[in-house]
Amino acid sequence: IFFRFRRASVAMRVAVYSHSFPPSIDGVCRRMSSLVYELLVGGHEVLILTLESELSGLDLHGLPMPKYVTLESGFPASYPMKRIANPSITNSYRIASALREFNPEVLHCTVDALTLLFAAIGLALGIPVAGSIHTDVDKILRSLRAAEWAIKVGWALEAADSRLLDACATTSNSYKEELEHRWCKIDHVVLTAVNTDVFNPNCVDAEERRAIRSRLTFGHPDAFLVLYVGRLSLEKSIEVLFDMLLVPGMENVYLAIAGDGPIAKDLAAMHSEANRVYCRPGFLSHADLAKLYAASDAHVSASVFETLGNTVLEAQAAGAPVIVPYAQGFKDTVKHESDGFLFEAGSPHSLSQYVAKLQANPTLHNEMGEAGRQKVQGERTAEAVACDYVQWYDRTIKRRADRMTTPLKLVGLLMIAWPLVFGFMITLRVYDWLVDCQQKAMGIIDALSDDREPKDAGVPRNPKSPVKAA
Repeated sequence: IFFRFRRASVAMRVAVYSHSFPPSIDGVCRRMSSLVYELLVGGHEVLILTLESELSGLDLHGLPMPKYVTLESGFPASYPMKRIANPSITNSYRIASALREFNPEVLHCTVDALTLLFAAIGLALGIPVAGSIHTDVDKILRSLRAAEWAIKVGWALEAADSRLLDACATTSNSYKEELEHRWCKIDHVVLTAVNTDVFNPNCVDAEERRAIRSRLTFGHPDAFLVLYVGRLSLEKSIEVLFDMLLVPGMENVYLAIAGDGPIAKDLAAMHSEANRVYCRPGFLSHADLAKLYAASDAHVSASVFETLGNTVLEAQAAGAPVIVPYAQGFKDTVKHESDGFLFEAGSPHSLSQYVAKLQANPTLHNEMGEAGRQKVQGERTAEAVACDYVQWYDRTIKRRADRMTTPLKLVGLLMIAWPLVFGFMITLRVYDWLVDCQQKAMGIIDALSDDREPKDAGVPRNPKSPVKAA
């Protein structure tokens, strides 16, 4: 163990597990993909544990693809838009076999249903395990209208995970405070890198910038263009952005949407000049995203689920001001009225007021864009972030050495935690079964109704509320 600690500051063998890697599109995917790349650039050996069958979308900028192992996963009926890892015997065998062969000095995992497996296997094989919490499970459960007891079980599982791991981190100070309120033990806030060589204001020239703006505004390049980038799902509250376009005074504002996700088809149906919405869902490379940021007048989001907000950092690096809710994560990445605006969460009128400020003051737009760019260049370089992770891994290895003096305490925690995770998984399976039964019953009722009603008796969807309809 002491030998491992001494080697950690030079070059390391790091196993990295993430529940989100390309072709998934979300902040966790971007963050963990960047981490893998920077570790490889720094000369570290990497083993990837993933839920994806292949990692063809992982852009390593010419570096050879490291070995990766695919784990079992599925899409629960209660939350079909998100892939969930399966804490199965098969996954236990795959993880243990891969780690035994690779023999990493540290394992870094994103915290999810497999965390207890990683903690137990790491204890058995003598591998220090560091975990990072990226997803706000509490708000997801509340958005699904889960029972309060189920939410508290989720809290207990996160708290158990954070204590069984040798180290546990999250992505922002505001979310760290929230997790500590939920009984978690957090010892570090990780930095998030932005490739400023890709995301910068000069990634597009004046002619191409005007062409992009003309395409996204249906031939009105001088209109005010706001850009949303991210996962297209219900919890992102994209309906607030649509409602903002309907506020008086926003008649010359166009919304461009870039990303993909469960409600992509419903949002794509809103694509039209009449709605002032450009939406062609799909995966975009970082280079293409950078051009969209640089060509837009502002980056907007209405999500209150963010634990950091990667897209904010990308937009700032590209010189675009940001307008996002005053909520966890965003509070750490945006300095109000300096490099962006923080509007009242859920309020399209509050959002429209800040859009109007930027629209009426080009000087303010340029100042905010430059302030964001300078901040990212000083604090969020890829090299600084990789160094931060390696130092955290060093501390994780040392902490494992200290904790091994009380192995019975770790074993006791595992014995308490395992019933919790299996109870939670059984509850989730039962809930999925009930949801499936309900969907089948509704299908039968709809079929019977179709037989009794005329074919044209359907109720048309309100075109102004596609997300709510979805």
